[in-house]
Amino acid sequence: PRRVEEGAVQASLRGRVSSGIGVNAEPLRRDSASTPFPRFRAAIGDPARKPLLLRTVHGFGYAFCGTTLDVGGDAGIGDFAPCRLVFGNRKIPLFKGENIVGRDPDVNIHVDHASVSRRHARISIREGGVVLEDLASRNGTFLDGRRIDSPTKLNDGEVIGLGPVMLTFQTLTAMGSTASDLKP
Repeated sequence: PRRVEEGAVQASLRGRVSSGIGVNAEPLRRDSASTPFPRFRAAIGDPARKPLLLRTVHGFGYAFCGTTLDVGGDAGIGDFAPCRLVFGNRKIPLFKGENIVGRDPDVNIHVDHASVSRRHARISIREGGVVLEDLASRNGTFLDGRRIDSPTKLNDGEVIGLGPVMLTFQTLTAMGSTASDLKP
């Protein structure tokens, strides 16, 4: 990492930080209570002990450590499918097309567990529906407790098992107007 002047960090964060956290014009101090980073971590839910996005570089400052995903081209909100996986308290959006699930940090959905193969399973999202497929994983891919050996249709609420790791597949409803209980 390279050293960045304290004022440059504040200037780059000013106006970009959301969730009600502001970056003021005071210079950064060495004590953590006066820097914006602990507040930033709290706002995005990034724990200091096992950070996913912002890590402390002792005696130096802070560094971004999040993994980026290059989906090719100009990916935008339109590239997301109206479905996701739920893994513990994580909600992982899925892309239209192929979504590879595995332990390899370069796959679309990274699951860091020793029993999960590097490229464990594929979730394909097409016009005709969603299909789950095992990619010759060592511990197998399961759908609602049954091992799958061929591409299998995936439905809302079904539980995907990657060895002992459980992921819940969810479809999201389109945002429409709110139904009213009031009678005219």
